Amino acid sequence: MKMNMNDHFDMKIKLEDIKVSFGLKKVLDGVNLEYVGEGIYAIIGVNGTGKSVLMKSIAGIQTYSGKVSITNCKKICQKEDIAYVPQVTSLNSSLTSFEMVLLGKVNHLKMRVSDEMVKEVYEVMERLNIRSLEEQTFSSLSGGQKQLIIMAQALISKPKLLLLDEPTSALDLYHQLNLLSLARQYCKETGAITIVIMHDLSQAARFCKRITILKDGKVFAYGKPQEVLTEINIKEVFKVDAEIGFSNSGYTTVQPVAISV
Repeated sequence: MKMNMNDHFDMKIKLEDIKVSFGLKKVLDGVNLEYVGEGIYAIIGVNGTGKSVLMKSIAGIQTYSGKVSITNCKKICQKEDIAYVPQVTSLNSSLTSFEMVLLGKVNHLKMRVSDEMVKEVYEVMERLNIRSLEEQTFSSLSGGQKQLIIMAQALISKPKLLLLDEPTSALDLYHQLNLLSLARQYCKETGAITIVIMHDLSQAARFCKRITILKDGKVFAYGKPQEVLTEINIKEVFKVDAEIGFSNSGYTTVQPVAISV
């Protein structure tokens, strides 16, 4: 499935002193980051450290202080240029899976739907291996299937920025690899940026251009996977002793060994 776009992408995302508090609790405490150029960028960290809140701030659905700048060729990106895929959703709808994906192309289903739109829907569903779900109602799907439908809906909208909050958490191994491979392909073909929250550090090392580690609402480390995923960093952040190695295919692997004392 080709997803080339006519617009030239030169994406840049800059976060300046992002702070979020819920009551007296500081969730994000002065996050400064910059993402430049196409590719997948991961955010990792322990539960409750502010990963999802940071992503929602970037998406513009979380109130924050500080500044988020999202530009393409130095032009400010609009809301429709950003697609946000939340964690496994409890969203229910009587629409079919096909109609849910189609909503990524049209504002409402009463709009005229061209043959080209239908073709695009089928192509993205086939690429995610969910074509068999097209006539099933969205509410009848499993959490993992819903995740894939919302991912298809996001991709078909052809965003300049794709935000994925734990997109593989409810997926089997096949669909995990397929989804991340498709996201990487999409970035390569369009010049888009994908930011993804992940817990699987080996997959983050394999698919991501840069990795951010959040700790206590702040950036603990940011850089290339081999720079960030060190035994010292993992022990400091996750309180786990881990062994860093390489698979037979040359991919970096992170193997948790024991809880750090």
